[in-house]
Amino acid sequence: MKRRYFFTAASLIASAAAYAQITLSATEAAFIPGVTDDEANANKNGVYPVEITWTENPDASEYTVFRSISEDSDFQMVTVIPASENHFLDANPEALPNTVYYYKLTAVNKDNETFTTNAVPGWGALTYPVYMKTYNRNVISSHSKLTLMHKRRALAKLGKETADGSISGTLSYRTRIRGFSGIVTMIYENYSDFSGWTLNGCTNIKANIWANGRMFSSVQCTGMYPGTIYYDNIEIKKGTSNGGSYGVEPEGFARCELPWDIVEQEVEEIEDEE
Repeated sequence: MKRRYFFTAASLIASAAAYAQITLSATEAAFIPGVTDDEANANKNGVYPVEITWTENPDASEYTVFRSISEDSDFQMVTVIPASENHFLDANPEALPNTVYYYKLTAVNKDNETFTTNAVPGWGALTYPVYMKTYNRNVISSHSKLTLMHKRRALAKLGKETADGSISGTLSYRTRIRGFSGIVTMIYENYSDFSGWTLNGCTNIKANIWANGRMFSSVQCTGMYPGTIYYDNIEIKKGTSNGGSYGVEPEGFARCELPWDIVEQEVEEIEDEE
C-alpha cells in the first residue's frame, strides 16, 4: 500500500514561517570589545568593522552575507558562514566615514531551499583621530558662515551674530569684555551642516588682555556617531589654540585626549581639501 503525503496550505505556511525566523542585525558605530579598542583593527580610512549577528535556524546548512550601499539593490556577496556560526565581523577595507551600508543574509537548508532576510543598515565606528577630523568638518563649515570672529583686530571681534545650519539649527557667536578678560561664547543649538551630524553645546573662550587663556565647555554630537567633544584642556595663546588637548568621547567609548597640534594639522588639511 502506497503512502500518500498531503501538504496543506497551513503546513506550508508554518514551514515557511519557521524557516523565516532568522532575525538579522548590524552594529551602528558601536564599541565592540576586542575590536574597536585597537586602532590596528580599523581600515585605511579609520573605520572599524561592523558586527553582523543573526538568530540561528536549525534547518540552515550555511549562511551567506551580502552588502550594498543601497537598501534595495546591488548587493554583493561578502562571505559564506557555516551553520554553526551566528555572527560575522565585516572588516570592509573600502568602508568610509559617514556612509551607511546595508546587509542581507541568505540561509540555505539541506534541501537547497533558501530564505533571505530584509536589509538592515550598519556602519563601523571611527578611530579617535578620524572621529575628531570628521567632527571638525562641521565646525569649519559653521565658522565659515561667521564674520566677526575672522576680523584681525581684537576690538573688531566684539559683538554678536548668528549663523544658520544648512540642514537645521543655529550657531550663536558673541564676544564681550568683562573686567580685564575677553569672553567668547559660541553656542550650537541643533546645528547641522552635514547629514548624520547634529551639534549641541558650546566652544567658549576666556582670555586676558594679551589674548591668552583657556577654552571650556563641550559639544554633544548626535546622529550617525553620537559622542562628546571636550574643550576643557585647550590652551589659548595670542588668540588661538596653542597647547593642551581635545577630549574625544564617542558614545560607548572611553574619553581619549588628542594633542592640540595634531588636531590643528588636521584642520589645515580639511581647509586645503575644501
